[in-house]
Amino acid sequence: MEAAAPLSDAAGAAGADWLTPVVRVGAAVAALGSLLALALGVSRTTLAMARDGRLPRAVTAVHLRFKVPHRAELVVGAVVALLGATTDVRGAIGFSWFGVLAYYAAANACAWTLRPQEGRPVRIIPWSGLPTASRPARGSPRTLRRSMRVFSRHALGPAD
Repeated sequence: MEAAAPLSDAAGAAGADWLTPVVRVGAAVAALGSLLALALGVSRTTLAMARDGRLPRAVTAVHLRFKVPHRAELVVGAVVALLGATTDVRGAIGFSWFGVLAYYAAANACAWTLRPQEGRPVRIIPWSGLPTASRPARGSPRTLRRSMRVFSRHALGPAD
């Protein structure tokens, strides 16, 4: 059986019940920070894809004063807010974890295909990055199954 809040449970089991709220707040701040960092990264990826013509060009706008892709950030922020309001946050975090690992693995695989004149890194970098990006999923079949379940539930909807 898995604990819903293992760190809080550990604090309570150690007789430090006063520490439980601190651990919970710390976990919430860490999760929020992780999701915000991911949202900023995704907004930059959204900008790059729009510049490449794979997403609507309206998303390519960069703020004149702050030099940030403000429209892409608004779009990604709206999606994150919608997910946060309509789904279990733990599921969204698991989904984002799986997505980031898949993204890193794809980026390393793509780096392998670059030609030297396109700025290809030394072959050892994408060669070592690909298995490194997929290692956490390979190391835990239960975690991989759970991530795939969360991914399919969020991407495809609940099973009928």
